[in-house]
Amino acid sequence: MWILKKNLKLLVGIGIVLTVVLTVVLAAALLLPKPVPKLINKPKITSPTLTLEKLIKTTFTASRYKDIVGYTTLAFNEKSPDKSYSYYTTIYSKILKAYKSSKNPQYNLVLLRVKQYSKIYPQFKDTDFPSP
Repeated sequence: MWILKKNLKLLVGIGIVLTVVLTVVLAAALLLPKPVPKLINKPKITSPTLTLEKLIKTTFTASRYKDIVGYTTLAFNEKSPDKSYSYYTTIYSKILKAYKSSKNPQYNLVLLRVKQYSKIYPQFKDTDFPSP
């Protein structure tokens, strides 16, 4: 009987200790901040306007094309849709002239992008952007 009482006290003591330890572990698991999963770097989303401007400025870096780059800057900074559209038609005609003289396929790509972008304007006419 004495051994049974001693074992019972030991088992109760172990049970109490185990209960306290499990309670502390559970509380720590619930209360400690969880690590936030690291997000994958998303590509920066750029507007079609900025993408087109960058494309034009990187394609026409030679000094003989400074007028194309100049009109591009004017077009992207212009607030009036009428003037902006006028700048795009001028840009298109100058790029078309450069494309016809060089047959550079990159120039043709820029032509297509300028024409596509210009379709947002209500005054857009296909005749303002003749095919190469």
